[in-house]
Amino acid sequence: MKTCVFAGTFDPITTGHEYVIKKCLTVFDKVVVAVGDNKAKSPLFSESERISLIEKTFENEPRVEVKRFDGMLVDFMKENGYQINVRGLR
Repeated sequence: MKTCVFAGTFDPITTGHEYVIKKCLTVFDKVVVAVGDNKAKSPLFSESERISLIEKTFENEPRVEVKRFDGMLVDFMKENGYQINVRGLR
């Protein structure tokens, strides 16, 4: 199964984020949306609210999984066996 990780703070999830995730689903079997906890930022929404918003946006898409992480993305990816990181451009 080909899986990619799309990481960010998602404060809140935008149509741009949604577009990237949907494009990923055309290439990958599964997309892990990794919600980061960046202590240097003061987010508008709490981490649980951000996760809930993403889950609600993709409630009908079982190939999208939302996970939280803190620390370095590379460590999160190694710990979970993920090899592909997708980034969007503004």
